[in-house]
Amino acid sequence: MEPELVPCGMFSVGCRNRYYSSNYSSNHRNDWKWMVSKLLVGLILFLSYGVEKSAAGKILIVHPMYSGSHVLTLRTVAESLTQRGHQIHIVRWRDEHSFPTVNNPNITETLLSVDNSDGKWTFLTKEKLAAFKVPFEILWNSGLTYKSVLETAGEAFPLLQKHCDDMLSNQQLISQLRAEKYDAAIIDILYNECGLALLHHLKVPSIGYWAFPFSSGEADWTTAYLPASHVPAFMSRLTHEMSFFERVYNVLMKLGSHFVVWLQCWYINQSLQKHLPDSPHPYDLLKDMNGMLINTDYALDYPRLLPPTFINVGGMQIREPKALPKEIEDWMNSSGEHGVVLLTMGFIFKPQVVPKRLVNAYMEAFSRFPQKFLVKFEGPIDFVPPNVKVLEWIPQQDVLAHPKTKVFVTHCGLHGVMEAIYFGVPMVGMPIFIDQGDALIKMKEKGIAVGFNKDTATADEIHSLISEVLTNSTYKQNIEKLSLLMRDVPEPPLDRVINFIEYIMRHKGAEHLKLSSRHLTFAQYFCLDILAFFAAIIGSILVLQLGALWCSYKFGWPMLQPKVNEIMEKLRKKVDESKYKEKLEQFQERSQQVMARLRGFQASARESIRRHSALVMDLKDCVLNKKLGGDGEENDSPVVTTPIGRVADLVSRFSSATTVTEDKKRL
Repeated sequence: MEPELVPCGMFSVGCRNRYYSSNYSSNHRNDWKWMVSKLLVGLILFLSYGVEKSAAGKILIVHPMYSGSHVLTLRTVAESLTQRGHQIHIVRWRDEHSFPTVNNPNITETLLSVDNSDGKWTFLTKEKLAAFKVPFEILWNSGLTYKSVLETAGEAFPLLQKHCDDMLSNQQLISQLRAEKYDAAIIDILYNECGLALLHHLKVPSIGYWAFPFSSGEADWTTAYLPASHVPAFMSRLTHEMSFFERVYNVLMKLGSHFVVWLQCWYINQSLQKHLPDSPHPYDLLKDMNGMLINTDYALDYPRLLPPTFINVGGMQIREPKALPKEIEDWMNSSGEHGVVLLTMGFIFKPQVVPKRLVNAYMEAFSRFPQKFLVKFEGPIDFVPPNVKVLEWIPQQDVLAHPKTKVFVTHCGLHGVMEAIYFGVPMVGMPIFIDQGDALIKMKEKGIAVGFNKDTATADEIHSLISEVLTNSTYKQNIEKLSLLMRDVPEPPLDRVINFIEYIMRHKGAEHLKLSSRHLTFAQYFCLDILAFFAAIIGSILVLQLGALWCSYKFGWPMLQPKVNEIMEKLRKKVDESKYKEKLEQFQERSQQVMARLRGFQASARESIRRHSALVMDLKDCVLNKKLGGDGEENDSPVVTTPIGRVADLVSRFSSATTVTEDKKRL
């Protein structure tokens, strides 16, 4: 059967028309063609090393007080930069994580620490070279809300100021860094405005690194345009399509984020004024960066307006899969057709924080499946089913790349989510802190995951959700589509990072790509001053008009009133005359109508009189004729003396006379 073809992406070998086979096999690494291709790549890199070394530079990486997994992400960038011949110097603060030692001669690392011998700072170990302690309980219990910020603010902000004071007062460190004359610097900007001030003091172009979706916190104070109308704030758990009340809530969340950064910058600025009085305000330092590396990808995240030097680099830690340890490889292959479910929850999934109730619920749910499970957990578990293997360390990427992996149970950290999308593994999410709740919302919206609440989860719920993802092919189809989107790019994210950094170095910070909006205030940026100017002009005109009317009434009216009264009287008369004229015209019209009627009656009366006169004459003639008998002889009938009697007699006689035809006709 022909292997399924999907677009080529990072680290794919033997691509055919930018496509590669998705059928992964560990035996593929032993194929002689693959070995030859690797040797050729190595030979090309070796031959080109001399050319690239001539353009090599020095790059500084600055971490904040605590950055956790960001250290490993930027170390991946550092390793790739050294392959181009660059020299890397990493400056970070001590913490409780046991990161692998850097074994690269072109990478040096400086560890800073705070003296906490007196135990003043509860977030630090009690020793002279103190290390940062993650407040696991706070993050676990309230890490998805601003309650965690309120619980830690009392010590966190003063501790930030203490770190800043120690770093800026370390003249040996500053002299060493100044002597190196770095060409560029990568700085994790999360609560690290003090590091930005140091880079500004050293006059080194700064490229920020942001490990979350670019939406809140320090991101709001850069030159990126991130309106609350469609960019969800941290911990809002909203999508980019919001109703009116959701936008109201998002604005409130944005305001809360602004207040936190304002308070943080206030503390930092106290140290800057003490040690670097010529330093710009932290807000201005955030606006003046030369670029930004954003740990997200539009396959999952929402598009937004970004400056040309702000680039998405989500998934830059993804590398070519390596062979699994034999123990894990055997476990994967023993799963048969059912496959394997992977559970890793990052550094916070520790026995001292995770309730036993939740761990036991996981184990009970897993025991009901025919699938096998790989679980990363650093501690004892009361009961481990036979289909579950618990390890303290698991090569997450390599397991996700294995064809036997069916589902990924994750805390929704962006690194793991990006890796799962890249390798096409649907997920079950259990967010724990900060942006992980927002990530789960996007995963569910894209149809690649389901999720549950860590505080209320039961074995039945966990079993039901994992079964849903295993049996419903829609999740697999959706994540394979996102995998295609993530892979189908002009260049892999890590190459994009390296090329961008070298571009900034070649062009001395690429000042020509900085937005001039960094010099504008809030009112100037949104043209509120222009709107205020227009409003002032319109308001001034209205005030002048109202003032002129008031003055005219107050001072000119007594003099004008007689003249106005005279004019009004004339107008009134004209109005009365016009009304009278109108009524007179109406009366004349009606009179003419009446006269016309009278003339009609008069003519009718005259006609009636004429007809009556003619009738009388005819009657008179008839009477005379009847009296004479029609032959000139006198009639012997008795004479009627009254007029009515005479007429009646005349009519009766006339009617009986059949011979008088003319008289009948006349009558």
